[in-house]
Amino acid sequence: MQPSYPENIEKISASIWRVAIKSQTLPPFDHTNSFVICDRGVGFIVEAPEKGDEAFENIEQALKIANVNTLKGILLTHTHPDHCAGIREWQEHFDVPVFVHPLEQERLEKRTEVQQVRALQDKRVLTVGDKTIESLHTPGHSPGHLSFFIPEEGVMLAGDLVAGSGSSWVGYPEGDVTDYLNSIARLKTLAISSRPEQPDILALRVLAPGHGDIIHTPVEKLEEVAKHRLSREKQVLDVVSIGSYTLAEIRQRIYPTLPTKHVEDLAEQSILAHLIRLMNDMKVMHLGEDETGPYALRT
Repeated sequence: MQPSYPENIEKISASIWRVAIKSQTLPPFDHTNSFVICDRGVGFIVEAPEKGDEAFENIEQALKIANVNTLKGILLTHTHPDHCAGIREWQEHFDVPVFVHPLEQERLEKRTEVQQVRALQDKRVLTVGDKTIESLHTPGHSPGHLSFFIPEEGVMLAGDLVAGSGSSWVGYPEGDVTDYLNSIARLKTLAISSRPEQPDILALRVLAPGHGDIIHTPVEKLEEVAKHRLSREKQVLDVVSIGSYTLAEIRQRIYPTLPTKHVEDLAEQSILAHLIRLMNDMKVMHLGEDETGPYALRT
């Protein structure tokens, strides 16, 4: 008989629990997924999205359910506030180091005044009991974005590289569309290949996103988000192919109705990331003096 867990805690594999914590994030989501990884009483927390009593109660409950006796640290996929707003309080509470990619480290230390920050490079391996956690540098959503692969269980904690529904935001200056597509391709390779020389190491079979539900069809999801990103790029290219337009005008043609100025700004940052990629590919030229444009098809 399977044990029952609180509504916001889900066991997603033998050693990993998802904890949905209320956070200040982008719609349609209002929670960020934190995770507890534990084997033989040794554990890590992934993400520290909020501070306050409710967040602590949620994560403490998950640590108790997972039987964590020794907590080794807190891992961050990246340093956007909805993934690390509580990091200083969490670190002080648990008295453990924080692990983050070097490209995110300076911002984290300046913004949060957090101590004991350790740089986590690509392909670094951490251990929890008899399990391993492989850090993979997967930029695109942010420059130092990391995904965490637990190969013995085929689970990837993918941060904001994917979302449980829809797609992740990739916007200038944090986002890079080419990096994003390369990171998606890297995860897809892991999802379609096993390691026959290491029978205990599984292909990626579960994607655990930073927001939303767990994904059990990783190849399909990764193909879906790559297709979406390229479809958006085609929309941008189609607009500038009929004339020169400012960034705002391109946004108005692709997103004719948006609810708020904040959402309009996010849409323009996303379009600008695509324009930069198209300019790098010599398909679009910039006619203005700043990022507002106009932009036109390169002929």
